[in-house]
Amino acid sequence: APAIGAILPAGVQQLNVTFLPADSVNFNPAVASGLITVTKAAIPAANITIPPLTDLTFNGLAKEHTASTPGGAGFTYSYTGRGGTAYGPSTVAPTYAGSYTVTATINDPNYAGTKSLDFAIGKATPTVTTNPTASAISYGQSLASSSLTGGAASVPGVFAFNIPGTTPSAGTSSYPVTFSPSDTTNYNSVACSVAVTTNTLALNSTGITLNAPASLVYSGSPKTFTASATGVSTGFTFSYRGIGATSYGPVATPPTNAGNYEVTATVTNPNYTGSASQTFIISKATPAITWPAPAAISYGTAISAAQLNASTSVAGAFVYTPGAGANLAAGLRTLQAVFTPSDTGNYNTVTASVPLQVTTTARPIALLAPPDLTYDGNA
Repeated sequence: APAIGAILPAGVQQLNVTFLPADSVNFNPAVASGLITVTKAAIPAANITIPPLTDLTFNGLAKEHTASTPGGAGFTYSYTGRGGTAYGPSTVAPTYAGSYTVTATINDPNYAGTKSLDFAIGKATPTVTTNPTASAISYGQSLASSSLTGGAASVPGVFAFNIPGTTPSAGTSSYPVTFSPSDTTNYNSVACSVAVTTNTLALNSTGITLNAPASLVYSGSPKTFTASATGVSTGFTFSYRGIGATSYGPVATPPTNAGNYEVTATVTNPNYTGSASQTFIISKATPAITWPAPAAISYGTAISAAQLNASTSVAGAFVYTPGAGANLAAGLRTLQAVFTPSDTGNYNTVTASVPLQVTTTARPIALLAPPDLTYDGNA
């Protein structure tokens, strides 16, 4: 026993044999026994199936595998971390994200076999349910000066700007923000965005310099101002208006005529606000009078256009003193001209003078002797 053809279980088994002699009259039956070691049958790994799990994303649950063979043997399981994942070996299936190997070993008294399967538990991606709110900053400040408040996600964590060193232009724009979970082992970061308002930076009027043109005397050309701001690259718009008795503007065109004015320069750089004003006066121009000193005349010669010939490039009229036709006494005399411009709003009245030498005229003198030239004691 057992009989021929019997399949023995694995292990050390006893075989028994009984000899029955044909001549049972003269011989007794004989009994003998022996031990035999039956090894477990090896099942190749190809015949062991470990189906991959359909959900290998972290969810807080152990990722248990199940193996099978065509014969329906049972298994024990061992889990070990691989790569950079420290785990096991353990019979407990892992929960955390990482890279692992599961080894299924047949648990059967008559069969032996193992098979391994590598698998990875991926990080879960949190859900950001509410984006945070960013506080306003001023131009020149970086996003690091903006505070992120509020915001909610499906797991604990914090929100932060992707590039906190960015210095935005004035206005409201969207900037990338990252939600970083507290549990970075099992959860991915999530990208979102927030709107940041960057306020314009107000420039102090003392930081704006208004530059007057080279001359503020009436010339028939507009008196255009320029401006600059300390430490700031910006353009300006200009507005001019008359003040006091001067009626003008406000307009962007600089004034030309003499008068009292105010100019206001306003920055155009969209990142700044600010303006500065300055009053100024366009003075009347004084016409240049050309009046060469006339040649000397003789006493008794009436003065005329030959002497009264002052001129200027400005429209207007001359009034001379003395006037044309006057006879001047001999000696060094002065001729005076008062020029009154037609445009008295932009030109001053001018007085000019030149010397005129009036020479004496030589006349014959006749001496008449008295009729009686006899001495009588009288003169």
